[in-house]
Amino acid sequence: MSAAAPEPASPAVERLRAWVAAAQFERAIEEGGALFRAAAAGGRWAEASDAALEAGRACSNLTASADAQRWLHEAAQAAQRAADPGRECMAWGRLASEHGRHDRLALALDALDEAQRGMAQLRDPAAVGSLLASTAATYYGLGLTSPALLAFERAVEHAQRAGDAGQAATLRANWLIVAHSHHRLLADADPAAAARLVPRMEAELLRLEQGLGTRDAPDAPRQHWRLAHLRGCVHLDAGRPAEAARVLEALLAEEPRFPAPLMAAIWLSLAQALRATGDAAGCRRAVAEAASAADAPGDVPRSYDLLRRSEIAELQGRTADALALYKQYHHRTRFVMLAAIETRLEGFLARLAEQEARVEVETLRAQNAGLAEGVQRLGVLATTDPLTGLLNRRGFEAEAARLGTQPGPTVLALFDLDHFKSVNDRHGHAVGDAVLRKTAECLAGVLRAPDCLARHGGEEFVLLLRTPEAADAAAILERMRASVHEHDWNAIAPGLAVTLSGGAVACRPGEALEAALQRADRLLYEAKHAGRNRVRIDLGRRAAP
Repeated sequence: MSAAAPEPASPAVERLRAWVAAAQFERAIEEGGALFRAAAAGGRWAEASDAALEAGRACSNLTASADAQRWLHEAAQAAQRAADPGRECMAWGRLASEHGRHDRLALALDALDEAQRGMAQLRDPAAVGSLLASTAATYYGLGLTSPALLAFERAVEHAQRAGDAGQAATLRANWLIVAHSHHRLLADADPAAAARLVPRMEAELLRLEQGLGTRDAPDAPRQHWRLAHLRGCVHLDAGRPAEAARVLEALLAEEPRFPAPLMAAIWLSLAQALRATGDAAGCRRAVAEAASAADAPGDVPRSYDLLRRSEIAELQGRTADALALYKQYHHRTRFVMLAAIETRLEGFLARLAEQEARVEVETLRAQNAGLAEGVQRLGVLATTDPLTGLLNRRGFEAEAARLGTQPGPTVLALFDLDHFKSVNDRHGHAVGDAVLRKTAECLAGVLRAPDCLARHGGEEFVLLLRTPEAADAAAILERMRASVHEHDWNAIAPGLAVTLSGGAVACRPGEALEAALQRADRLLYEAKHAGRNRVRIDLGRRAAP
């Protein structure tokens, strides 16, 4: 199925969607699971993806997050089998929303990345709109109201372009909910911006009222209740508390069947409106109802819950508690934004490091072309360290055995990066990998054709020098140490400094490689304890006893 012509949903899937819309979540999960298994067994992967997606939505509404994640992963995999980028993007977008609601920032951003990778293939406005809606829900769950508003606004445009009036109305209602939260944040921080937002909210409310007035939907009572709640919020934000109180009290008199989190929001808005009109007793009753509903089981984003509880505490006169909760909200929002930036930066650095590795591997292979002649590709992969492009331990042992059969003195050196664990702990493993690659490049740049350099494991490097004079060997080893010490590491991470320590010995005639390595390791140990950033050398040409 091409991106331009997505396969329509089957009647069975449409029934699932109706059950989810009617809050019959247990039935949707049971029937969705059965439909998924039957569709997958028959190779109907688009239908299987739709069924898994609806089962995931139902699980999410029941706060069964682990089950929701499992079904949404199934939906994405089935969409891949169907070669349907629209459905795949929708599944990943829903999964991002689920992670965002539960403070799983890195997983939410990863899921959004997966969704957006396939976005370029989408040609269906409805599919693009669905992805934008999921992105908006993810941002809202993380407390980022401004980008959530923008994403919902664009989602509405795509739903209208697709001719889906019902979806456009739902998205417009979601936009108003986020706009209400955003207005509350702006009211103190930027009153002028808050005032500019109100006319847009009133215009969107009018469009929503006009759109819903012409629909004959089975869930008309819930639409009416939701519209009344939004109307009360807009009156409140527009500075009309008496009208807001009238609308919200009339809504609550109808005993709407809403989940506890939404009831808490309605009671809280009413309490704020009554306080503004001077009805202290009514405000106390409403805020008590809001607090009770907020404590009831329900699934709300952590950022929203903190802000809501702060407002409840403030209305109850618990100023210290309100301030503490509000500080938690702002600290969390700041953390989310910084973590998002850091996650994106780490991803960029990792991709950059991968590209550097490709270039460096080709460079190092070209420098060691003489050693690689006649080796088949499989053999090269088996003896090459994939991170640095140097020989690995297996390749080094084979090369050492070959060099050991040739006449002339050989020097073996063992190098170890100083305080490498602190590099990983402070800067992350992507930076640590980049340091290892750049260290390999610095060391290899000093080598001559007959010499052999390898990554011995972790942050250790091992070297075999073919040199007749001890002074020459010592000079080469010092140049290698200096090449690492003097390199400008700020290009990898600001403030980064890297040094290494080493131990070097002259290989004795007939001496086993392991024995020479042990001697070099003892000297390396001495170099570490002598202050690091140095090479301990024992190049006495003694005969084997």
